[in-house]
Amino acid sequence: NGLYIVTGTTSLGCTAQDTVRLVVKDNPSVQISGDSLMCAGGKVVLKVNAIGTYAWTGPNDFSSTSDSAVVTQAGVYSVSVTNKGCVATGTKKVSVDSISVTATAMKQALCTGDTLRLSALAKAVSGVNSVSWTNGKGFTSTELSPTVANVSLNESGIYTVTAVSKAGCTATANVEVVVNRTPVPVITAPTKICLGDSIHLSVNDGKVWSWAGSNGFVSELQNPSLKPTQAGTYTYTVTVAEAEGCTATAKTTVIVNPLPVVEATGGVIYIGDTLTLQVTGASTYTWTGPKGYTATGATPKAWRGGIYTVIGTDSNGCKAVDTAVVTVRPRISCKLTVDSLVEVCKEGTVTVQVSGAENYVWTGPNNFTATGDI
Repeated sequence: NGLYIVTGTTSLGCTAQDTVRLVVKDNPSVQISGDSLMCAGGKVVLKVNAIGTYAWTGPNDFSSTSDSAVVTQAGVYSVSVTNKGCVATGTKKVSVDSISVTATAMKQALCTGDTLRLSALAKAVSGVNSVSWTNGKGFTSTELSPTVANVSLNESGIYTVTAVSKAGCTATANVEVVVNRTPVPVITAPTKICLGDSIHLSVNDGKVWSWAGSNGFVSELQNPSLKPTQAGTYTYTVTVAEAEGCTATAKTTVIVNPLPVVEATGGVIYIGDTLTLQVTGASTYTWTGPKGYTATGATPKAWRGGIYTVIGTDSNGCKAVDTAVVTVRPRISCKLTVDSLVEVCKEGTVTVQVSGAENYVWTGPNNFTATGDI
């Protein structure tokens, strides 16, 4: 910079002067602003801070004369700025912020009541800023690996994860989840039975059944039956499966009570007498007998000969049967025949004969005893 003086001299020796002021300007400072990362298929706007005329160049013959350039491809972009003959240049590299995300489920086929475990894997050149999940049915999560406990049939569907890079680029991925119904088996069975009765088992749900129980019992029927041979407590478990493979189990216990030991006693009576029947071993008793005979209790009365049947029921409702025999005999009618004697000498004898019975026992004065005819 400065004032410059020029002196000119002619051939005759004449001189003259003039001046010129020279100003040296700085070259324009070129700075390019704008994102250096762009999303795939996106664009960024590059802008120059200097004043002048502009000449942009870039990949694939890109050119522009504006102070800002909209670029859609990765590469190095240069701009020349001319201001009053001075030229300056600037460059900026634009890259594509590549981002990717995958979505997986630990199990894509679930049963109601299971836990759904989702997982996302996201990568980006600029780094991953956030992920978010949704299934379009109200489920949302910002966790990388969210879980859904106790899933219902409503949780079936497409789960979408969206990843956002630090440059604002996004990528999405989907995973399909199917939730199948878990059966809810309910066993119908008696809680108590008597020995000799059958246990009828029944379950209300499922397509495939597998029973297992005490004493090695197994069955693949929906409604099996069995007859225990011993009293005791029996446990039965059924595993129920749906066609899609979801399973559930149920369990029941059956008490098999022993039968009572009923023992009835009859006896022998004579015509016109009454016999008290006796029975033990149960709580209540019902009797039947000859000619429509009925009675209840442990000591009913009987007066006819024949077989009396008693059903004894214990406190568990179990029954047993026994019989008692009643024999009715005719009463003995004795006819005595004695030899007639007008007189009898001391030390003499009298013959007495008796008939009408089988066995005879005699008694008389002075402790006299004898059997048979005398």
